Amino acid sequence: MADNRPQSGNTSNGIPEALETRWLQEGGITKETIKWSEDMGKFLVDEGLTTSSFRKFFGEMRRIQNLNDFRKKEDILLLKAKLAYDAARKGDQGMKSFYDKLENALDACGEQPERFDRFVKIVEAVVAFHKFKGGRD
Repeated sequence: MADNRPQSGNTSNGIPEALETRWLQEGGITKETIKWSEDMGKFLVDEGLTTSSFRKFFGEMRRIQNLNDFRKKEDILLLKAKLAYDAARKGDQGMKSFYDKLENALDACGEQPERFDRFVKIVEAVVAFHKFKGGRD
């Protein structure tokens, strides 16, 4: 039986698929990645994700980037749990949708700081498009 679902990163009915883990590889950020970031920013506005919730997660990612390699690896692994907790604690559908779209990419970052740095760049683009598309505090 053929799987006719769109490949990750594409949109279906205006809903972006999950972040493609191949974008975390060297040279993986492409025009397609930026288009996905724009679609994701708009989707998260429509889902009601607030700018303040989004910025809090982004700030945590930036904090992790500034750690030494040993500590960075541990905190990268814990970031998925922190995001899941934040989505559940607030009962925020926007944050839950954000978690669902990033879950596999967070796993793919693993203990590899270079992949995590690309992940941060992609999320930074989503933050920018979220604000541009009307994200509110």
